[in-house]
Amino acid sequence: MNKTTPGDKLVLACNQGDEKLLKNVLYHHDDDINEVRDSTGNTLLNICTCKGYLNCVKVLVSLAADANAVNADGNNALHIAVIYDQMDCLAYFLSTWGGVLVNERNNRGYSPLHIAVHCEGYAAIEILLSSRKVYLDIADDSGWTPVASCAIKGNIPCLKLMMERGADIDMSLLFH
Repeated sequence: MNKTTPGDKLVLACNQGDEKLLKNVLYHHDDDINEVRDSTGNTLLNICTCKGYLNCVKVLVSLAADANAVNADGNNALHIAVIYDQMDCLAYFLSTWGGVLVNERNNRGYSPLHIAVHCEGYAAIEILLSSRKVYLDIADDSGWTPVASCAIKGNIPCLKLMMERGADIDMSLLFH
């Protein structure tokens, strides 16, 4: 017979966005919220982020969810928010953590800004650029900067936005 563990209940609560269940399980059990992961290596914070359950995200952050925790692909909560187009979560993270993760790179060397450019996420780019800590000319593992990726993709609105915020077009072209 399979017995459901508190960790399983936490994952279930996060997958369903059930804030009440999440709080209840957290109140009655001492599981470290940063150690509980789903079958793909996502933390509870990552699960809630990808589904856009901002209330659950706030509960986890209030309980010291690890902002640096990554899944098997090396994606932290900011990467996940961009990948899954969860702009409320992205804005919340930047306002809460002050941009500390904005330049972190995943296993492919992508920062959240790289991912936003690849997904053509104008809103994500705007939110990320609102952080004064974002490094516009960060290169991925292949040497591509977000600005160079915008130029190659012909994404003129995003390219203009990044250049208005101070991206160095000459530096980005040095990589190719």
